[in-house]
Amino acid sequence: MHSRQIKLCLLSGPAVAIFLFLALGPLAHFLPPPSPTHGAEWYFQFYMNNLLGVRLAGIALMISACMVGIFSGALVSLARAMEGPGGPWTNVLLLMSAMVSTTFFMSGVFFCLAAFRPDRTAEEVYLLSDLAWIGLVIPGVPATIQTIALAFATLSDKRARPILPRWSAYMNIWFGIIFLPGCFVAMFQTGPFAWNGILAFWLPAIFFGLWFLVLLWLIWTRLTDELLSSPQG
Repeated sequence: MHSRQIKLCLLSGPAVAIFLFLALGPLAHFLPPPSPTHGAEWYFQFYMNNLLGVRLAGIALMISACMVGIFSGALVSLARAMEGPGGPWTNVLLLMSAMVSTTFFMSGVFFCLAAFRPDRTAEEVYLLSDLAWIGLVIPGVPATIQTIALAFATLSDKRARPILPRWSAYMNIWFGIIFLPGCFVAMFQTGPFAWNGILAFWLPAIFFGLWFLVLLWLIWTRLTDELLSSPQG
């Protein structure tokens, strides 16, 4: 098996966080996120005052989304090794990872579009901004299913020394529960479930970063070619 290549893909995890921070922080000045209750004119002026920063932020978000795809490729390879040929959770993990990465990528596209033509009307920019913010935060359900699929693949590993410890499966389920509130951002403009709220944005964002770091540490310290190729009990 290819433990070295898997570890190389895992290094994209920190890159996800770096490009995401650059996009929302110093480039677009989106930290803390602006309120969904602001009107069209407020958002129009916000974007027009920082056209270059928002455009670069959109590009950084797209790069971050691609890094998510690379990281997920390593997880899919591990799930296949843990679950064995024909295991359904590996396919679920692959599909949900693709959905998260694609939605994340399109958020960057919409930020670029919002700042692409300064002659757009405020209402047009407003719509593109809503698409960008909702696309950034809303993929809570696929992210939750992604972590649950990895958890079940981990629990299916019957090796004497499993690739990932069983406790990490339960950790993944808890992370998935924390990611879930993001799916409600289309229903709320204020409160904890809004796109700038504690449950929809801040907790998922913090724990999304922790999820990357914990998995990177676990896999990096445990994974070897011998472990990948060892038969299940």
